Amino acid sequence: MLMAIPTSAVSKKKLFPTKENNQDDKDKLRKIKLKSIIKRQQGLLKNKRSSLCKLRSNLKTISYKLNTSNMINFLKYQSPSSRTLVTMQILHSVKSRQQWTLNEKKFALSLFYKSPTTYSFLKSKLQVILPGVSTIKRWIGTSKFLPGYNSNLFNQIKLKTETLTANEKYCIVAFDKMKIKFFLEHSKPLDLVEGFED
Repeated sequence: MLMAIPTSAVSKKKLFPTKENNQDDKDKLRKIKLKSIIKRQQGLLKNKRSSLCKLRSNLKTISYKLNTSNMINFLKYQSPSSRTLVTMQILHSVKSRQQWTLNEKKFALSLFYKSPTTYSFLKSKLQVILPGVSTIKRWIGTSKFLPGYNSNLFNQIKLKTETLTANEKYCIVAFDKMKIKFFLEHSKPLDLVEGFED
């Protein structure tokens, strides 16, 4: 059974596209495009803000280092060791991961050689910023010696004697041979097979 539907009930918008319908569709598309542009620009703005934050942090670090280095250069020192000690206190914090310089390493090693107890006392009780005892022992342990003449050995002896008094320097340095076992073994630190040396 067929029913007649009056034409007034059917939406004219669906049957006949008008300028208003086209304009609504265009506005919707434009709105979607603008939203996507805004979202993209917000992402770019967020990235720029984080970059700006990092640059400000770097600027603070650089200006701090410049100020401290100027202050270190301004002060007068009795010896290079006192300058090294002051530099260690200013540039290194307790939780700093900054690398120790060669002068700082030499100073810490000579202080440790003079008296390990005093070194531990300065570090733990007086809160003087120095490399840790385990770090010092690791530096000492990195001196690997092979059979034969080794200049590193004499450098270590020189470093040790710099902390000795005149009376303590009266000594004999004796080199002697020793019996070694007859076998080959792999040395992990040196990464070589050693044994049966001449």
